Amino acid sequence: MSFTCRGWVINPMDVTYWWLIPLAVVPAMLGMILIFLDQQITSVIVNRKEHKLKVSFALLTFVAHNNSLIDLTRSLREQEI
Repeated sequence: MSFTCRGWVINPMDVTYWWLIPLAVVPAMLGMILIFLDQQITSVIVNRKEHKLKVSFALLTFVAHNNSLIDLTRSLREQEI
């Protein structure tokens, strides 16, 4: 069963109750703060000196590969000029 009168895009400003818009901001802000703090706390825990983390070969290879691609792109752009 399909409805042809309803489109794919819904206008967010076409709300029945105007107070729903500011009310939706509150959980959105709380979610944003929660995700930010979760990321910060996790990075503090993981990066402690007690864990003695070392840089892996895979990360070094990834960084070197990206740097070589950046250098290649720069040299190609300089040749075009």
